[in-house]
Amino acid sequence: MSFKNFINREVFFRIGELVMGTNTLAYQAAINKMLKWSRKEIISWQEKKLQLLINHAYNNTQYYRNLFDINRIKPQDIQTIADLEQIPKLTKEIIRENFQALTSVKNTIRYRKASTGGSMGDPLRFLVSNPSWSFINAFKFMEWEKIGYRLGDNHIALGSSSLFPREKRSIKHDLYYLLKGKISVNGITFTNDKYLSIVKMMTDNKVKYLYGYAAAIYLFAEFVRANRLDLPYLKGVITTSEILLPEYYSIIKEAFNVPVLDAYGAADGGISAYKLDDGLFEVGYNAIAQIENRDISQHGPLLTTDLLNYAFPFIRYELGDEVSLSQTNESVFNGQVFSKVLGRTPDVMRFANGRTLTGPGFTILLKDFNVYAYRLYSPNDKNLVCEIQKSHGFSVEEETKIRESLEYQAGENVKVDIHFKDSFEPLPNGKRNYFMIKV
Repeated sequence: MSFKNFINREVFFRIGELVMGTNTLAYQAAINKMLKWSRKEIISWQEKKLQLLINHAYNNTQYYRNLFDINRIKPQDIQTIADLEQIPKLTKEIIRENFQALTSVKNTIRYRKASTGGSMGDPLRFLVSNPSWSFINAFKFMEWEKIGYRLGDNHIALGSSSLFPREKRSIKHDLYYLLKGKISVNGITFTNDKYLSIVKMMTDNKVKYLYGYAAAIYLFAEFVRANRLDLPYLKGVITTSEILLPEYYSIIKEAFNVPVLDAYGAADGGISAYKLDDGLFEVGYNAIAQIENRDISQHGPLLTTDLLNYAFPFIRYELGDEVSLSQTNESVFNGQVFSKVLGRTPDVMRFANGRTLTGPGFTILLKDFNVYAYRLYSPNDKNLVCEIQKSHGFSVEEETKIRESLEYQAGENVKVDIHFKDSFEPLPNGKRNYFMIKV
C-alpha cells in the first residue's frame, strides 16, 4: 500500500466514516477474517443474524407483524435458512403499497434514503441502514482488491454522471469520491471525440482502473481496439449494472488485456456478487440468496434477504432477476456462489448525429421522479421516445426536466417525444425491456 493510499484509508476515510456514521473499514476487517472460516461457520453466522433480523422485523414493523400473524408464523419458527421458505415473498408492488408499514419504528437506526430505477423500468424507493450500506461497500473493496485496487487509486467511472445539464453535486459528494479516487464520466452518451477525451484523461491522470456500465465499457473498448490505442497505466476493469455479454467480455479483454471483474448487485435487497474473469459470482455474506420454486438445476427467480438492513427489512425479496446457484470448493470461496445471472440485458442506441446511448443511466434519471414505470425506445436513428406511466404527484416540472435531460443526452437533430400510458404489457416471461432500439 502506497503512502497516499494509507493516508486516504487510515486518516481521511476514517474521518469521513465518523461524519457519515458508517463502518466500512471495520466490516472489511471482519470480512477478511470471515474469508478464512469454514462454510459451516459462515452459515452459522448468517443464521444468527437471521434470527435477530426476524425478531426485529416482527417487533418493529407493522408489515411483518401482520404478515406473520396472518400466516401463523412465530419469530422463533425461523431459525435456519431453510425456515425462511415459510415466509411469503416480498415484491416491489408490496413495497410501494406498504412503505410506511415496512419502515422500522425503532428511531435509533441510522439509515439513508435510497431509490432504484429498476431493472425493468419500475422505480422503487426504500431505506438502507448504515450497517447494510457499510458491509456492501466493504465487500466491494475486498473484491476490487483482487485486481490490485487500493482505496484512493484513480479510476474512471463510466456511469450516470451529468444526467441533467444544470445539475450540481454537493461538496460532501465530491469529497467522498475524491477519497476513493473516482473520476466520474458520463457513461450514457458517446461520440468519437468523447472516446478520445477519455483516453487522454486516463493517460494524464495515470488511471489504473476502469469502472462502469458493461455496454459503456464495451463501446469504449471497441473504439480503443479499432484505433489501436494504448492505456499504459490500466490494471483492471470492473463492469456493473447490466449483464456482461460474452461478446462484450471478449472485446474488453482483447482491447485492454487486464483482469475483468464483473459486478452484480442491488441496493434493494442488499445483495452484491462479483465474478473475476472465468470464475463464479461470489455473493456477499450479508445476503441470503434463495431460488423461488427451484428445481434440480438450482436455477430460477432470485429471492434475497438482507441480514443487516433493520431500517427497512428485505426478507425473501423478489428482485426480478434469475440466477443459477452453484457450489465451489471452500478453498475458493466459502459463501454462496452464482454460476449464471440473467438480469438486465444491455442495449445501445446509435443516432445519425454520431451519438451512442447506453441504457442503465436512464434508470438513475427516472428513479427520483413520480414515475411508476417507463420505457425508452428508438424507432430510428433520428427519434427517441419515452413512454411513462405516471404515479401520484407527477408534475409538469418533472416532465420538463426529463425532456431536457433526454434532449441533452441524445444531442442535436434527435427528436424527443414523451408519451403517457395507463399501463405496460409485460413480455411472456413476465419482464419488460425498458430500453430498446425499436418496439
